Amino acid sequence: MTIGKEKGVALITVLFVVAVATLLGSQLFRATRDNLERTQWLVTDAQAYQYALGGEQMARQLLFLEWERLRENGLNLSPRPFTRVYEPHAGRILIDLVDNQGLVNLNNAAGNKLSRQLLDNFLTNVLALPDAGPRLADWVDGDQQPRPGGAEDYDYLDREPPYRAADQRLAHASEMLAVVDMEPEAYAAILPHLTAIPQSTPLNINSAPPELIGILVPGISSAQFDAARSRRENGFTTIQQFLRSDTVAGLGIEPAAVTVNSSYYEARTLATFAGRALRLHSRFHLNRTTGQITLLGRDFPAHWPESGTPTENIEDPSDHDLAFP
Repeated sequence: MTIGKEKGVALITVLFVVAVATLLGSQLFRATRDNLERTQWLVTDAQAYQYALGGEQMARQLLFLEWERLRENGLNLSPRPFTRVYEPHAGRILIDLVDNQGLVNLNNAAGNKLSRQLLDNFLTNVLALPDAGPRLADWVDGDQQPRPGGAEDYDYLDREPPYRAADQRLAHASEMLAVVDMEPEAYAAILPHLTAIPQSTPLNINSAPPELIGILVPGISSAQFDAARSRRENGFTTIQQFLRSDTVAGLGIEPAAVTVNSSYYEARTLATFAGRALRLHSRFHLNRTTGQITLLGRDFPAHWPESGTPTENIEDPSDHDLAFP
């Protein structure tokens, strides 16, 4: 009888040890699997990041090559927007180069009367936000004296959470949400047309979306403008050529309001690797004299706005030894 009891206790002990070993093994297996998945995710994420940086470098090289081509052809123009797609191993790189001077520059609120008028035309005629102009002007000035229809600290400190007016130029177009009461969906709809260049700028008529041309003066047909620009291989080569065109002749557009040269660009790169996607927006300054390209900053946005700009094909980069200055 004693022997039977001892065998029962031994069996229970063995079963308990097996159960504990099984539990520990299961936990060890799960921890190992989780570590492997985490490592794989980090490696995939790191590769997608490197692909995004590669897209940024390609954008710089292509921008320089197009600047160089225009100069070799005797054209005092700036490169126009373009889109490129590359498919490296197990991934894809989409590069959308945007000419920021072909968009609405919110920092024109700190410029001269003509620059502010361009911005006001967009806010009033396109967005139907006539009060946004004074609020933006107060946001970028350096004082606390509100102008009619504007707002300073007293207005923003009553909000939840409270904040103050920047009293300096906008660093990013997203600051528009802090200045103007606007639903995120409405902001997302106009985001493709907005930028925040460090200085006030005229509108580049060769890269502006046709629907923005109306901010110059009312009555311009965007379709006719787009057709007139498309007939020219490199767009309008001079401001006077644009002003004399059938589309805008006689409308009284101020020559200083437009340009055919740009210095500020943004490369919007979407890189994917093994199912992992990463968005990178890189802002550049192009020295129009030397072709030197300087990186101004990077963003990793959650959303991918369509540029709304015309896509122009330039020479295939595979035909060149790519090297940016």
